[in-house]
Amino acid sequence: MFINMRDLPLQIFKEIFRYLEQKDLQTCYFVCKSWYDMAIPLNWGQATLQNSKIAPAKSYLHHLDHSQYFKYGHLITKLNITDKKKSSQEISYKFSKPELLALLSRLPNLNEIDISSTSDVQEYRNFC
Repeated sequence: MFINMRDLPLQIFKEIFRYLEQKDLQTCYFVCKSWYDMAIPLNWGQATLQNSKIAPAKSYLHHLDHSQYFKYGHLITKLNITDKKKSSQEISYKFSKPELLALLSRLPNLNEIDISSTSDVQEYRNFC
């Protein structure tokens, strides 16, 4: 018996997509619009800002046109901030209180923020 993929409910695709690695999920973007619409929220539901990505995020917070950088910010429900460095010579970056508040304002559906992997946990907690 042959089943046409178009006959499968979208919920089945969403469930399958949950098991894909990020690079494979991103490949699904290019199959068709319905796969793109299903894969984008799964890919962007959780975001991690490692030390190397904090500096670009901070710079885009100060740009007048930051719409491309935060294009999927509304999809992020969990944010991880970590300052793990690749080498001892790498500069450590952190958000100031105004920068963190500006970042959070671009993530309107954020439910959880994990700062446990950063050396600035207490400083970030003092922002509240």
